[in-house]
Amino acid sequence: MKLESYLFIVFAVFVSACNGNKVNKEEADAQSSVDAEAVINEDVTDGAVDFIKEMYNNVCYEDYAFLKKHCSADMLKKLEEDYEYEGGGYAVWEFRSGAQDGPSDQHEIISVTPEGDNWYKYEFYDMGIKGSHEIQVIQVDGEYLIKDLK
Repeated sequence: MKLESYLFIVFAVFVSACNGNKVNKEEADAQSSVDAEAVINEDVTDGAVDFIKEMYNNVCYEDYAFLKKHCSADMLKKLEEDYEYEGGGYAVWEFRSGAQDGPSDQHEIISVTPEGDNWYKYEFYDMGIKGSHEIQVIQVDGEYLIKDLK
């Protein structure tokens, strides 16, 4: 074999080895990124679940200062538009069952289930009546914000 053939073979082996390492490194980096996102999302999910429980169990949604701090501008606008009475305000009842009376004074979260894309289903008792809502909670600058509610 000629020298050029040997050089070509050595060069081809070298390029192949480098590309293989690059692909493996990219795959490893991608997996590390996925693992890091899973940890971050898990932490956010746990915090959001605690936030929803506290918000409902402590009736924080009736406190306008709480709403102004923990609702997105769009959510506040929606609560304001849905307010049915003179003088303006927020339709805080949208966080509850909508019932005016119930068989007891039981008011507590039963469960909060992550549904993906920052949406959570929360099941609750409101005056002893079982209900549920879906709520979208995001984290901005370390604060939990209610982005939407259905």
